[in-house]
Amino acid sequence: MTTSSFIRRWRTRISDAQTNRLRVQLSKEQDRTRALEKRVAELQAANEGAYHALSIERGQACLKTDCSRCKAAETGATA
Repeated sequence: MTTSSFIRRWRTRISDAQTNRLRVQLSKEQDRTRALEKRVAELQAANEGAYHALSIERGQACLKTDCSRCKAAETGATA
């Protein structure tokens, strides 16, 4: 028994519509993920800045070997 061409065309259209919906949904989720990753990076940078400021206030240096913030604080403290 073969499937009529009408049924095959409708199955193809339904499949294509579902594929397009999933493609749009995936695109939206990828955009959302990028926005969240950007926000996490901003929060991490702010956290690192606060950590450095606190370390400088306490008179400590951070554990990084080449830290521009600590060097700036050292020159500011000696000047």
